Amino acid sequence: MSRDREPMRLVFVHSLREVNPEVFLMNSLKYRGTGIIRQQDKTIFFEKRDSGKVPVLCFHRIGDDPKYELSVNRTHHLMAYLAQNRYYPLSDEDFAKGNFSLVPSGLKPFVIGADDGTRGQIIWSDKTLDEIAQGYEHINPELDPNCLGAIFSRYFPAVNGHYNLTFYVSFDAVPFRQTGGIAHSGFPYRDLPVVGEKFRYVEQNFYLGHHTVTHTYLGDQTPEILVEEIQEAEVIFSNYLHHSLNLRTMAYPYGLAELKPGAEQVFQSASEKGIFPDFAYDLDGELSVLPWNRRFQPFRISRVSVQNRSFDDLLKLLKRREVYTSRRTILLYSRTKNMNIDSYNLTIGGDDIVYVYIP
Repeated sequence: MSRDREPMRLVFVHSLREVNPEVFLMNSLKYRGTGIIRQQDKTIFFEKRDSGKVPVLCFHRIGDDPKYELSVNRTHHLMAYLAQNRYYPLSDEDFAKGNFSLVPSGLKPFVIGADDGTRGQIIWSDKTLDEIAQGYEHINPELDPNCLGAIFSRYFPAVNGHYNLTFYVSFDAVPFRQTGGIAHSGFPYRDLPVVGEKFRYVEQNFYLGHHTVTHTYLGDQTPEILVEEIQEAEVIFSNYLHHSLNLRTMAYPYGLAELKPGAEQVFQSASEKGIFPDFAYDLDGELSVLPWNRRFQPFRISRVSVQNRSFDDLLKLLKRREVYTSRRTILLYSRTKNMNIDSYNLTIGGDDIVYVYIP
């Protein structure tokens, strides 16, 4: 059984000395393209076929307005639908890099992010706000049960210590919209204790991504200005967290109508210098092609807005036959059948088959 009490298929194999077990599996899997992740005591093979698309979901606020908001009830409905219909969250960076090794076989990868750092995403309970206002140190923060972070973590497990949900934060307003009753100096909203606590919490439990400082539409500025904004945002994040971050993903404010001539070259050059993310997410209402597909563009990855007015259309989109289904195979190395599967730090589920090689 897996750690979640799911049935697990273990196949013990003894290979001839002259036969490498990885080669043996590669020849038998017949995947249409194969990705391989090797670690000291395990190898994970995952299929890299070109056909299929992946939903990349963009939240904004929790609420009842038709545009840019999704009600609490519908947020629960969506998470339950995804979990019950064999969807599995993949981090935005792992998806863009093409690392599908963490998605159990037979499940459908999806990516989820929340733009702006706005209200309803990460909200402290009243108890936690009181502790921060009184200057308590080493608090154990509690989330409001109706915020996005709390709801998501009820339906999906943490993977390697993090929930695969990214918060893309801008600094044109107070990030996450709670001040804890403390006055602030205005744009770009630095030095707020409650914000620092939230950034630390998100860094430890979820993921952070860029959304610029001013939340300005890219069509109204040059790509060079956007690179400068990302560098300024890095400084603000670092001041809050007391260490550098070098975040590798971002989401364009308002989406992206088109990239100006030469913009991708500017972004690519800045990315190679480590001063700009490697991947940028759009908001065009489309499913994303796979990262190893020749049509994949790392600086304009498709996303779908999650909001009340188009909620039924979103559910229809998630039912489309072209949604990609993962296939992977796991090879573990052991000296005995008396092994502790948890020691391999795997999230196993779906239709996973685990081969255990004993020399």
